[in-house]
Amino acid sequence: MPDYAGPLQQVVLSRTLWLVVAGPILAFAWLAFVARTRLAGARGADAILRELASARLAGVAGVALATAATLAHAVMLARQPSSQRALFEHVARGARIGQVDAGLDLWLDVRALTACGLACAVVLAAALFVATRPPPDRGWAMWAWLQLALAGALVSFLADGFATLAIGWAVAGAAGAWLAGWYDDAAGVVAAMRTAVALGMMLVGAALLFRGLGGAWEDNEYAIDADLAAGVAPVHVGSGTGEASLTMTSLPGALVFVDDARAPFMRAPFVRVPVPAGAHVFRVRAGDGSDDVVVGRVQVDAGESLALVPLGPTLSFHSIADQLAVRDRQGLPVVRRAVEAHVGPGGVAVVAGVLLALLGAAGAMSAWSIPAVAPRALAGVASGVTTAALGPYLLARVDFLFPSAQHTGAVVASVGAAVLLAAVWRALGQLGMPRWLAFAGGAPTGLTCVALGLGGMSSAMQVMVATGLASSALHLVAARRGEDEDAPLRRESLDDAVLVRVPERLGALLASMERWVVESVASAMAATALIAAWVVANVDQHVVASPADVVASRVERAAEAIEPLVGAPLGRAIWALLAVVALAALVYAAWPGG
Repeated sequence: MPDYAGPLQQVVLSRTLWLVVAGPILAFAWLAFVARTRLAGARGADAILRELASARLAGVAGVALATAATLAHAVMLARQPSSQRALFEHVARGARIGQVDAGLDLWLDVRALTACGLACAVVLAAALFVATRPPPDRGWAMWAWLQLALAGALVSFLADGFATLAIGWAVAGAAGAWLAGWYDDAAGVVAAMRTAVALGMMLVGAALLFRGLGGAWEDNEYAIDADLAAGVAPVHVGSGTGEASLTMTSLPGALVFVDDARAPFMRAPFVRVPVPAGAHVFRVRAGDGSDDVVVGRVQVDAGESLALVPLGPTLSFHSIADQLAVRDRQGLPVVRRAVEAHVGPGGVAVVAGVLLALLGAAGAMSAWSIPAVAPRALAGVASGVTTAALGPYLLARVDFLFPSAQHTGAVVASVGAAVLLAAVWRALGQLGMPRWLAFAGGAPTGLTCVALGLGGMSSAMQVMVATGLASSALHLVAARRGEDEDAPLRRESLDDAVLVRVPERLGALLASMERWVVESVASAMAATALIAAWVVANVDQHVVASPADVVASRVERAAEAIEPLVGAPLGRAIWALLAVVALAALVYAAWPGG
């Protein structure tokens, strides 16, 4: 078996990453099963206030524990060398298919740390806001929702693989459905269906990628064949001084034997374990011993770092990235080229199908607006980190696939531009603060996708943080001003501000000055403003509004005649047709000829 090299990301094993998500999970369990029951059985104002204080303490404690754990791991990550700034933890084993383990794995690198820090900051701000609300408004439900949303976001951001990501999305989707159905059960059902669609499309993409990676060694070359067992490649990561070392972070639980030893050398995952210099044969046992994979003779020099990288189907993000980074002695990415050449059902290139499915999953998960009647503080969390960020973050996590398909950056940016345009369209139907809130509901998703497509992962993470903080702050300001579910939103148009308030205050200022000269000028300006407003109103009525009303009435009559034949509202049918045409054009333009 030939030796390989590759720019693999070196990691540090962790036993404490689970603490980042443990606080919100425990707090949610206490609030849902203990605080809720106690509040329901409390009698008297004093007893109710005590239980509300207990719920508030649990809610703040859950968010504070997650924030403290995130900060502690940020310090731990910063102390590592730049080449090793990634923490990996295998939490639990899952269902095993051959050598593939659908277990619960957590991965913390710079992008995951950035997303987790954003989630903790936004939820902490919302928690502090809820804590200052009147007692009846901060019952167990708001606190429990914050814990559920934070737990789903953190699991999704820390997920190292589709299996863990599906768990995070399911939890975050449950929080989104709960928020959408806060006052409207039907809206909650729709949000739950969106989450189900997103999970289904993500699993379709994972299945396609799983198939594309189903390869094996055949005549000392990597060949795509899903019926054959996966191989393990020895990858030379780097060299230095001191002892040689061996690393294996994939196939958690697998036993590694060195040469003819009957006792296992190490159990995966392990990082930089010293091995004697020289030629070695490694045997990897992931199952019961009947399917051992032999990695035959590999020369390991003193001070060299060697990694065992399984080749073949996997659900782990970092394992897929390692496989695609493997290069042979000529510097050719043999695995990436083999995956790019693989064709899925219908003759579509596997990579193109994967990216298309994941784009659909990201859109279904993030590209929808929070209902206007939802509590503003909670809507700020959803629009900042839970609902809005999960889809773009998935695309950023699988950016290692982008070079394998044509024009992927342009496609992702186009999807982001479409989401941004939809947010602008929704905002135009509102006035005043509701307009800004409607725009803030979709802007983080759209702008992050645009940044990811045009500027790459680093730009996308910066935009995600900036837009997430801005959107959440805007919702909290609206809630602070009383513009939430308990008070109707004030509608104030730009025309009112410009044509009424500005001339009024300017006229008052000028009238307080010299009476004979300035008062006449102010009167003339006020009259001019009134005349201009009257002209604008008449032009709008006769030139724009009347023709538009005529067209709208004709369209409505045509819809009434056509809808019984179509069996659905005409607007939905038109949008569905346009979506199908746009999707077909997108596939043809982005990936011509596979």
